Amino acid sequence: MSRNTPTTTKAKPPAKLTGRPSVYSRELVAIICGRMAGGETLTSICRAPGMPAHSTVRLWAIEDRDGFSARYARAREAQAHAIAEGALDGAQRATDAALGRLEFDAKRWFAGKMLPRVYGEKPEPQVGTVVNPIVVLLQQMQARALPVVQHEPGEVGHRE
Repeated sequence: MSRNTPTTTKAKPPAKLTGRPSVYSRELVAIICGRMAGGETLTSICRAPGMPAHSTVRLWAIEDRDGFSARYARAREAQAHAIAEGALDGAQRATDAALGRLEFDAKRWFAGKMLPRVYGEKPEPQVGTVVNPIVVLLQQMQARALPVVQHEPGEVGHRE
């Protein structure tokens, strides 16, 4: 065979997709958001048969598929409230103080990460420290100012 003759190659069949199908529907979204608002994690919801992978649900939110992003955000907020309430319920029902404390701390931490403006750690005010806003502003201005360069007599730029 000569080098100049074209050769034909068979195209490979497309790779077979594996994994769960991504079937978006308003009914499925309502189920997922309802369960999340009830305090169930997205990971546990997506483990159930017939549910999409959690990465697929997050992709729907990122792409804002059919307005899903806003519904997902509201469900997440409600989920944080439900988890925080569950932390208190779990601590009250605990028969072992150490396990009750562990459950409470874990749920409180998780709620704080999900909804930091409500359940996050708040910095404690320093007692006895008075902050003068004018002093703070001057310090910020001073930090942004260009450094003053001192020139020796006889150098270029020296003024007398």
